[in-house]
Amino acid sequence: TALSNGVYQNKAGVYGGGDPVAINGTSAAQSNNTSVSVGQSVVKLTAKVFLRGAYDTSVGLMLDGLRSQGLIPLVQPYGKGSYTDIPHIGAEEATTTSVLSVTGNNAIVDWVSVELRDKNNPSTILYSRSGLVQRDGDIVDVDGVSCLSFVGAIPESYYVTVRHRNHLGAMTANAIALTSSCSALVDFTSP
Repeated sequence: TALSNGVYQNKAGVYGGGDPVAINGTSAAQSNNTSVSVGQSVVKLTAKVFLRGAYDTSVGLMLDGLRSQGLIPLVQPYGKGSYTDIPHIGAEEATTTSVLSVTGNNAIVDWVSVELRDKNNPSTILYSRSGLVQRDGDIVDVDGVSCLSFVGAIPESYYVTVRHRNHLGAMTANAIALTSSCSALVDFTSP
């Protein structure tokens, strides 16, 4: 039984039984090495949000001044330093300078914290992770392109919360059914 996801190797050998080839255990009949990939369940989220402080009504996009001035950190800021009020569960997400060098509608505006909350008790945070919000409002993973993946979460309904260090958080009014594909859009830009 694997305790975590990964690739595991398995090899079997036959020893004993009076077979002269298998007496010492080092020259036993051996099977081929078999690799088994063990994965955890994953829930994927496609979401969109506008940060009012960065939103430019004349163009319908957010400004990316933090990015253009080199002020977006490569590692997400939540759950530490000045931002302990926004909890962060799990591994530290980090992006790259090449993701932060993208310009246009898909330029990164800042980090956001996204939470999946219990469908029966929305005050209970089950999973959280940080993502990047683009000028057009898309929340993407650290590669700057993919939807957010919550490893370990099982496909079911969750309340979805988006939080930012300088804005009020927002949560869906109802629990939203999420799956292992990037199919359903949770659009915080539409009331």
